[in-house]
Amino acid sequence: MAEEHTDFGQRFNELRKKKHLVDCSFRVNDDVYHCHKLILSAASPVFETMFYGALAEKQMVKIADIKPNVFERMLEYIYVGAIDFDGVQNIEELLELYYCAEKYMIDSLHEKCVNYFGKNIKPNNVLKILDIAYPYGKCKQLLVNFSENMYVQNCGSILNGIVCDLYK
Repeated sequence: MAEEHTDFGQRFNELRKKKHLVDCSFRVNDDVYHCHKLILSAASPVFETMFYGALAEKQMVKIADIKPNVFERMLEYIYVGAIDFDGVQNIEELLELYYCAEKYMIDSLHEKCVNYFGKNIKPNNVLKILDIAYPYGKCKQLLVNFSENMYVQNCGSILNGIVCDLYK
């Protein structure tokens, strides 16, 4: 059944990629993404308000705070209902994806990101995650909590790694 669900989502995603029956568009840097208001609205109350609320968008929506590759990954998730975390290039991209989930109130994507962070914060990346997480507003507290727990549990390993790096 899950395979059929993904196949069904892939069909919608193909419509998006072929720009068939699209009725909204986004500009993210120099890239333009054509989408379907109904599909986006079904995934996010923010998109629903954006397209069907009292002050509905009539023109191309400009997105200035998200990188194109991350916006594309979010759209893929909205259309297909699954995410390939192995395809995420680095922790910064994952944090930005989490930011998208928060910004557009996509609870299922938010939950998947939280679970991924919970399973993948390690002594060798906890300080980097803490450093990167601070500028991200709302997601900061969640990531700081995960990172602080990891740091407290593995303080010796982390400090040992820092000292070893200093003497390389």
